[in-house]
Amino acid sequence: VTTPSSIDAVAGNYKTIIATDLGRMGGTDTENAALSTKLKAFAARPEIAGVVVNVGGDTRVAAANTQADANLDCPYAKNVVATEIKDIIDKYRTLNRTTLQYIVLVGNDGVIPFFRHPEQVDLGEEKTYEPPVGRSTSSQASLKLGYVLSQDRFGAQVEISSLNRSLPVPNLPVGRLVETPAQVIGVLDAYGRTANGVVPQPTSALVTGYDFLTPGAEVVETEIEAGLGRSANTLIADRDLSQNSPVCTGTWDPTARCTWTAEHLRTKLLGSRHDLIYLAGHFSQDSALAADYETNFDTIELVKSSVNLENAIVFSSGCHSGYNTVNGDAIAGVTTGPDWAEAAAIKRFVLIGGTGYQYGDTDTLAYGAKLYAEFSKQLRVGAGPVAVGDALVAAKNSYLASTPTLGGIDDKSVLQMTLYGLPMIKVDMPFQRLPSGNEPTVVSGTTSEGLAAPGLSRADVSVATTLTSNQRTLTKVSSTSESLTATFFSGANGVTTQPDQPVLPLELRNVSVPNVVARGVGFRGGTYTDLSDIVPLTSAPSTELSGVHLSFSAAEFFPTQPWSLNYFDKIANPTSGVTRLAATPAQFVSDSPRSSVGTLRKYDSMSFRV
Repeated sequence: VTTPSSIDAVAGNYKTIIATDLGRMGGTDTENAALSTKLKAFAARPEIAGVVVNVGGDTRVAAANTQADANLDCPYAKNVVATEIKDIIDKYRTLNRTTLQYIVLVGNDGVIPFFRHPEQVDLGEEKTYEPPVGRSTSSQASLKLGYVLSQDRFGAQVEISSLNRSLPVPNLPVGRLVETPAQVIGVLDAYGRTANGVVPQPTSALVTGYDFLTPGAEVVETEIEAGLGRSANTLIADRDLSQNSPVCTGTWDPTARCTWTAEHLRTKLLGSRHDLIYLAGHFSQDSALAADYETNFDTIELVKSSVNLENAIVFSSGCHSGYNTVNGDAIAGVTTGPDWAEAAAIKRFVLIGGTGYQYGDTDTLAYGAKLYAEFSKQLRVGAGPVAVGDALVAAKNSYLASTPTLGGIDDKSVLQMTLYGLPMIKVDMPFQRLPSGNEPTVVSGTTSEGLAAPGLSRADVSVATTLTSNQRTLTKVSSTSESLTATFFSGANGVTTQPDQPVLPLELRNVSVPNVVARGVGFRGGTYTDLSDIVPLTSAPSTELSGVHLSFSAAEFFPTQPWSLNYFDKIANPTSGVTRLAATPAQFVSDSPRSSVGTLRKYDSMSFRV
């Protein structure tokens, strides 16, 4: 695109940028005019202090859309459109840098495109997903060519690039309003019935889960109950129950050893209002599979129900719970719906879900399940109401800042977690709140390197580990009558995982020093205990069913470097962020080549120089 831009950004102490393309909203002239009027009225509210930008009026955006419409099989063409829109947003951001807080995108992927990120994970590939959509559509091209849809880049200022990966570091919260002008107007009207964006103080919650999603659901339940000061309504089946387990009949009984059905979910979800809802289960874009693996709850039931969910906060680790099918790309008489995102607009609740396959780990809290648990925690950080968009950004940045090594599965988990609704909607949790801010630095002082390295200083840091031994009994695939015991250690900050690698303990330490940047860290020594005859537990990532643990062998102690520096918090928050030392104080080496049995070295203390 070589056409000059025709939109000039202006300064106005704006808190909110509202970007839309009215000409692509699909409404009549009357409907689009009503939407424009409603958006301007919303932007004029004092707490919004927004500016409505019709990006379709920009010559560069128009040219990019013409190009993309002529090349529907090219995901990159959609990225060009999204980039042009982001450039407009960034121009406004530059002129309103001290005041800007939120970005609102109005329209589906055909109006304001998601950014397409090449998928970097083999498990749950998007090319296997069929909503379905038409063959000659940009939606189909993104799926079949293996792209992850994300809107994080619209709010990001920094991206971390490595080879063919690029990860925008979340900064400004981004929310999306879909799908028709009337539905968007309905969401704006619902906001108008709040106290300047603060929803009524929550008093009720519903949490569901089963299979490998049970541990994450239990963490979310704990966080929500702590914030509410009362019990949540739950449908959480025991972790070890499967599709072959007995099915509960009658009323759901959490103490019974049985799975729940779609009727149980229907009763809980539609029977009464819940202010906070976490739905963990196997999803499609317009349905949820119950814990019995046989019955389904469809979004059309939710839309047709009388339950009042206006301004409720719903978040889901279900696969494609955040996939919004572009109505024009659907196949008439074949594609069912509405999808969860459109259902949220119709019922006027906030939805946070994944645009693609989402992930958990068979034995530990990891990947998407960890992100949603962190989001529920962030809702009660600090004093006073918390904006859902701010909580989502904080959850993503917390995930990045506590993951020593990022893989493709981490990238996808962060990128696809999408907010449908207004990001400035606020929740005021009434009971236990958590302090905001970071942990204090462990660096008490630095020593100058003097002439050896002018301008540089160093600090010695000791990490006394707090490790807990954990075992899992695994059944051998080759013989269901044989089992083995796998071992892993958890640290003060839990564990860290990468697919098919040993689960490692995690110890994080703030090593920040004011006004200087940590340039590196070296391991100086430590004390350890070697444990023999150990089979390490490997991470078994899951998206549909609990995963299979692969055996692991290492000719040398793995990982070779069980420490690193993590700069993500400092990148996300240049003023208040910190740099952390991430230690994973355990290593494994096989007894013989290709043996899954070996020695686990457990560090009791580690000494570093930063």
